Amino acid sequence: MLNLLIVDDNYEYLEDVFNNLSDKISEKIRILKICSDGEKALDYIMNTKIDIILLDLNIPKVNGIEILEKMKENNIDSQVIVISGETDFIVEIISKKLSVSQILVKPFELEDLINSLDKIIFDLDENEKIDSDVNEKILKLLNEFCFNKNNIGYKYIVDSLNFCVDRECRYINRTKKLYKDIAKQYDGITSTNIEWNISKCIQSMNKLTHRDVLEKYFPYNNYPSPKMFLNEILDTYYAS
Repeated sequence: MLNLLIVDDNYEYLEDVFNNLSDKISEKIRILKICSDGEKALDYIMNTKIDIILLDLNIPKVNGIEILEKMKENNIDSQVIVISGETDFIVEIISKKLSVSQILVKPFELEDLINSLDKIIFDLDENEKIDSDVNEKILKLLNEFCFNKNNIGYKYIVDSLNFCVDRECRYINRTKKLYKDIAKQYDGITSTNIEWNISKCIQSMNKLTHRDVLEKYFPYNNYPSPKMFLNEILDTYYAS
């Protein structure tokens, strides 16, 4: 899962845009944080692993050009998609040879943004094949069940399974501890919020998934709890 930072003082529009992205994008990218001024964004960039930054240039306190310069000085290699309607700023990026993946001129088409993200996803996936293979295997297992993949609870389930596999954890003893660990990957999200969304997502899956599929994995209980579900997927992952 790739971490995305949005830096824009009109972020409500961008949040709406991302809520309507295709399954392919939503399965690969999570919005880690939205910053409405450059000072907060720069502090976050310097202290957090970010794969992709969607960066407006004309923002308060520290503008986008200054952020790009600081990233260059500190060898921060996050992929940057610049979004701006300010021609002077765009010319300055080119003249200073600041590194960006793509420049989108506002107002831009959603398809242009998707294409830019697709290219970045492909490039990053090529450099992280091991992580990609693990994630693909988990997603393949989850595809047997009827999940709403746009549901935030589904993303937390994928995060939880990837977290366990990354740490070679074969069995979850305490989901509360796991949810606390997952919450640390997000800014402002509590473990209670993680727990609630996973629980609701699995409840919905239980109702939508065909009984034969549930009985294949849970012959002892057609309606598994979150802990039972996560542990069964982990067990199947390691057994296959």
